[in-house]
Amino acid sequence: MTGLRRMQGATGGSTWNPTEDLMRSWQRGCQRPLDEIVTRYHTPIYNHLFRLTCQHALAEDLTQDCFVRLVNSGALYQYPRPFRPWLYTIATNSMRRYFETAYYRHTLLMEHMESSSLADAEDTPHRALELQLRRQGMLDLLTYLTPAHRQVIILRFVEDFSLAEIAAILPAPLGTVKTRLVRALARLRDHLGQRAESMEGAHDAAVWAGAFAHGRIRVMG
Repeated sequence: MTGLRRMQGATGGSTWNPTEDLMRSWQRGCQRPLDEIVTRYHTPIYNHLFRLTCQHALAEDLTQDCFVRLVNSGALYQYPRPFRPWLYTIATNSMRRYFETAYYRHTLLMEHMESSSLADAEDTPHRALELQLRRQGMLDLLTYLTPAHRQVIILRFVEDFSLAEIAAILPAPLGTVKTRLVRALARLRDHLGQRAESMEGAHDAAVWAGAFAHGRIRVMG
């Protein structure tokens, strides 16, 4: 399923301008197309970054950074290049820059030094996503993967990108993407096998095992 079809299903609108056309209009001086682009992709980008970081506030900050960089680098977009992989590349780079900064290292150190932390009681439109993922045990499962393996799992099976698109987003050689995906799936299988021995892991194991059995989780394609 392409990003266009998924967006059509979500909006239910009778008219639809491909995002590539909106970008070209914006590059030509129209301002309204940018508002439409942000409306379409703000929540998907936030969801993607939240799955990667498992941190609500950080995902929101990175989402804002992603769209600021979209505005600043919009002139670099080359029509009719597929827009969605291009935007996810910007989001991925925003996350990578954050984790490479000295600010991140300082923040992490301070968090470990604190004896306790206060729960964020602020209710936001994205809070429901966090609660849903926690109920399904997905966040817990993804934490058992390395950041690189978690990223390819999310891009492939949650965001529905092809292997070639993932290679362009990261960026990484196609063979590297395939290897990471195989190793990530093997890691999940091993972990689910262990959790299936307890009642706590029975549901998660059943969900993922069913996906494997029905061919919904596959590497090639």
